[in-house]
Amino acid sequence: MRRRQRGNFAIITGVALAGILAMGALSIDSAYVFHVRQQAINAADAAAVAGATGLDGTEEGMTEALQRAQAIALANVAAGDSVVVEDADVTFGYWDDEVREFVASDVPEEVNAISVLARVPTGGLVGEVAFGRSIQQVSGRAVALSQEGPASEVDCFLPIGIPSCLIEGGAGPDAAQYIDMVLNPPGADNVGWARPDANPDASWVRDQIRDCEYGGSVELGDTVELGNGEMTSALEELAAAIEASDTTWDGSVWGPQPAREHRSAVGQRFYGNTWEAPALVFDDDSYCGGGGSWTGTAVVSGFVWTAVYDVVAQGAAANKTIKVRVDTTRTHEVGTGSGGPEWGVDSAGGGLLVR
Repeated sequence: MRRRQRGNFAIITGVALAGILAMGALSIDSAYVFHVRQQAINAADAAAVAGATGLDGTEEGMTEALQRAQAIALANVAAGDSVVVEDADVTFGYWDDEVREFVASDVPEEVNAISVLARVPTGGLVGEVAFGRSIQQVSGRAVALSQEGPASEVDCFLPIGIPSCLIEGGAGPDAAQYIDMVLNPPGADNVGWARPDANPDASWVRDQIRDCEYGGSVELGDTVELGNGEMTSALEELAAAIEASDTTWDGSVWGPQPAREHRSAVGQRFYGNTWEAPALVFDDDSYCGGGGSWTGTAVVSGFVWTAVYDVVAQGAAANKTIKVRVDTTRTHEVGTGSGGPEWGVDSAGGGLLVR
C-alpha cells in the first residue's frame, strides 16, 4: 500500500512540477514578448516621425518619407535584430482633426500624415524549446503628422489682434505692405491688444513685449480678448524692444524705410532696427471700416509676420500708432504646428506623433 502511495505521490509531484515549469516558462515568455512589443512600438514611433518630416505635398516628398521611415526603422533593434519595415507597411494619408483619426489617401496635395506598422517575429525564450511553441509575431503601429507648412500654432507672438481685412486689403495678401496700427479712438482704430483668454492689461502686454513667449502658445481656434486702450507704457515698451532688437530693416524685402515719425518713441540712433514676430489674426471685415468693437473676444484664424519699425507714444489718442511692415511673401519658420493660412508664418518643421 505504501509503495502505491509513494508511486502516486511521485506521479502527482511530476505532473505538478511539469505544470509549474510550464507556468514559469509562459511567464518568462510573456515578459519577453511584452518587451519585444515595446521595442516594435518604439521603432514604429521613430519611423513615423522621421517619415513625416519628408512630406511636402508632392510625390517626391512621399517617396522621401518612405525612405526616411524605413531607414530609421532599420536603426532600431527589436528581438535582437534591426526592424525592417516593408513598403506595404507604410500608409500615407491626412489627419482629420474633427474626428481625430488618420484617413488614408494617395493624393500628394492632401497627404500630411504617415502610418507605419513595424512587425517583429519573436519566439519564446523557454517555451519554444521546452514545448515546441511556434514563432510569434508582435507589432507596433504609429501615425505622425507633418509639421511643415503654414503655422497653426506659435509660441512667440506680438500681443496685437489684427482683423483679416487688414491683411487681405491694402496691397493684397501676396505683397509686403505698410500698416499704421491705430489703437484708439473708436472709429479710427484698426487693431487692438490681444491676450489669450484674459484681459490684455498694460502689465501683461509689457511682459509679452519683453518676452514674446511669456503668454505661452496660441493656436488656431483659440479665443483672445481684445482691448483698444493706447496704453502709453506698453507703446514705450515696444519702442524699447525695437531699440534693443538685433534685427534691422531689410530694404530688399521691405523697400525704402519711411522717415522717422516726428514724435517717435524710438531714438534716432536706433531707427532702422525692427522688432519682428507673428501677430494674431482674426476673421472680420467690419473693423477696417471703423465698425468693430474692441471690448469683446475674437477667435484666432491665423498668424502674419510683422516687423515693427516705429512707435508714436505721445500726443492725441489717434496719433499714438505702431508702424508696421507686414510680410506674407517670405517663409518664417517659427510655428510649432501646421495647418494654418499662408500668411508668411510657417511651422518650424518636424513630425508630430499623434498615435
